[in-house]
Amino acid sequence: MVREYSFNVGNAVISADGFPRSATVVNGIFPGTLIAANKGDTLSINLGAVRATLVKQGASSEILLAHDSLVAAFKATEQDKECDEDTDDVPPPPPSFENADPATVAVIVEAERQLKEVEAALVEENADEEVIATQRKILAGLDAIRTGTFETSTCNSDNSSFISLKEYKLVPLIDPGPPGGAGPADHVVELDFDRFTPPSVPTLLKILANNATVQEDFTRAENAIILKRGEIVELRIKGSNHGIDHPFHLHGHVFDVIKSKDGPPNYVNPPRRDVVAVSGGGVIIRFVADNPGPWFLHCHIDWHLDAGLAVVFAEDPAGTRGRVNPNDNWFNLCPIYDALDPALQ
Repeated sequence: MVREYSFNVGNAVISADGFPRSATVVNGIFPGTLIAANKGDTLSINLGAVRATLVKQGASSEILLAHDSLVAAFKATEQDKECDEDTDDVPPPPPSFENADPATVAVIVEAERQLKEVEAALVEENADEEVIATQRKILAGLDAIRTGTFETSTCNSDNSSFISLKEYKLVPLIDPGPPGGAGPADHVVELDFDRFTPPSVPTLLKILANNATVQEDFTRAENAIILKRGEIVELRIKGSNHGIDHPFHLHGHVFDVIKSKDGPPNYVNPPRRDVVAVSGGGVIIRFVADNPGPWFLHCHIDWHLDAGLAVVFAEDPAGTRGRVNPNDNWFNLCPIYDALDPALQ
């Protein structure tokens, strides 16, 4: 079964933690749209990246509606890379605007104008060539629909057409480029996991109460790695050949994905994430240790985490003690917990 979703990304003011702030949301709602699927289903997800740019530019709801309709019509003409040229299946024709009223035509023309502005902005920002090419195809399809020169084409046997999302082709909009550029990192960590076992004394408490500072202050089983403040950290996370991806999430930081599970290394404008999929070939990520504290890196598959697929970065322990100043009530939490009946722990 094919399950189709359209995700339009834009900004909205939400109060996820009780305080209003601007956030990037999907389809204008928080929590986001639920994705429901059964084993064996195919997910077809349309990511409205161009639409998000229109939203950012303050496009009206009429323009956004016209954009959505025109992009959907254009996608009917876009063949999948594995499309069989000899198939007799023909997708249904797109909506016709030949007899549209003047107001509708004006909306379409305005949408085309705004999309051309988006194209110009992409060129000016030196966006990925494939992103610009896709934008130009959308404009060409829009113009063909408006002028009545639209042509259908054969496609997959299920009349589907799609462009696969490749993580390594994502480009940050703000300050692209990894820390250190193509130069060497200050601290390279070859990450081949041993089982993480939660310590009896939490890492943060060790740093604050026990003055833990050097590697010997932490147990081997808690997989603690000391980071110096301000250093450029490069993690080379090794994968496994089990046929699955491990979604690794880092707390306390975003990172640049220098080498994702597919695609070439990128030291110019790599994707910036806080979760990365790790498969057999492994990945390389970079970040700057500029946020003192103990930060968890773990697989987001719950039973993998429970099995110990995680490490802790003890980032600038001395700086953590200068930054975190809990009162006596915080230090009393562990004794209170230890005094509880074992059945309640």
